[in-house]
Amino acid sequence: MQRQFTESDIQAFDAAEKQLRAQGKVLATEGDDAQINAERMTAYFEHNSRTPVTIETALQAFQLMEDQLRWQSTAEVEYGKLYGSLSKVDQHKFGSWWFSQKNIVINGDKGFENAAKVISWLLGRDFIQRNFDLAVSNLAGTRGLHFVPAPRATDPRQHTDDGRGFMPKAETNLSERDHAASRAADASASGNKQPAPTTDYRALAEAITVGRTHSDSEKLERMFVMKAGTSNVDWEQTYARRRMLADGKAR
Repeated sequence: MQRQFTESDIQAFDAAEKQLRAQGKVLATEGDDAQINAERMTAYFEHNSRTPVTIETALQAFQLMEDQLRWQSTAEVEYGKLYGSLSKVDQHKFGSWWFSQKNIVINGDKGFENAAKVISWLLGRDFIQRNFDLAVSNLAGTRGLHFVPAPRATDPRQHTDDGRGFMPKAETNLSERDHAASRAADASASGNKQPAPTTDYRALAEAITVGRTHSDSEKLERMFVMKAGTSNVDWEQTYARRRMLADGKAR
């Protein structure tokens, strides 16, 4: 027979969970993870049907089934504390900005880390757009943030199908120089000039990871130059600054 839990039992579970929270261990409370936790605890006390539900027995159950339960990560716990310290008005303002911006990661532990850093920076300040932008700009150059990767450029040839396959047989044995000459000839014949190649400064900047010292290498990972008045990274300037630091010309 399925065990029926009383109001007193539920209160004991809640009290035990609060003690765990005070120790920095927080159970997942949303989605499938929350359902799994409820099922595990229910199964434990149904199997131990003669064990009363008290704060002590609930804590013992949490400890015995620690590996089977779903817990919030350290990053999520830290975010939860900071978010919970905000007023309802500031929580709403933060949420509106958080889900509208496109520059920093908002999901997973990286998202929780970003959110915690932004909220921490904003404590004592007004939750307005200008301050959100300043938080991202400041943190990018100091504590660091997880930015959304820039989308890779797509080859327009991938969106057409002329029935010849990815590479026509006549071109498979040509070198890159041969291909370039062929493209130049095609452009000349049509009266069009070849477009000037663009420089992927983001890729260049992110490729610079090793400085002259270990300290410089750590600085490189956190060095960003933001476009004035925005929360967008100026990758050309960021590349120039990282290049200087890697070469030992900037400190």
